[in-house]
Amino acid sequence: FYGDRNFAYLTGIDQHSSILVIKKTGKGAEEILYMTSKDARWERWNGTLLSPDEASSLSGVQDVRPVSAFDAELDTAFTRGGATELWLDFDKLTREEPDNGAYKLSHIIHARFPYVRQQNLLPLLKHLLAIKAPCEIAAMPQAEVLTGKAISALPKIAPPGLYEYNPQAPF
Repeated sequence: FYGDRNFAYLTGIDQHSSILVIKKTGKGAEEILYMTSKDARWERWNGTLLSPDEASSLSGVQDVRPVSAFDAELDTAFTRGGATELWLDFDKLTREEPDNGAYKLSHIIHARFPYVRQQNLLPLLKHLLAIKAPCEIAAMPQAEVLTGKAISALPKIAPPGLYEYNPQAPF
């Protein structure tokens, strides 16, 4: 599983079926993080899920709710909450790439709430990604060295006949 890179950039979290909602309020913004609830049976086969406290600590978002509550809360926002606009991350590298959660949600919203104006968040996210904090700039030389070491190690761990995704495990 590879999570959504823009979601990971905004939250620091790489976990499936997670949703970040940022609501504009009169006082600024309110953040809500919807996460898959822990499930021992699922985790046995697929890996550990974050607890609400872990998700809050990683992301800085104080309000963490189960993803199962998202649909009802979204309905409330558009039926009784006065919301008329929705910004979604329509990030695709190619047209052939399968629709991500934003595209799927967009179709649902359009069918159920045709009056809701949908906007593409991707251009704003790309602008944010271009802005580097001093700590990111300071980390770039080390990232360059580590990338060089990884590329140099590839011939040793990837003999002929492997697919390009096979060497990812050692890294």
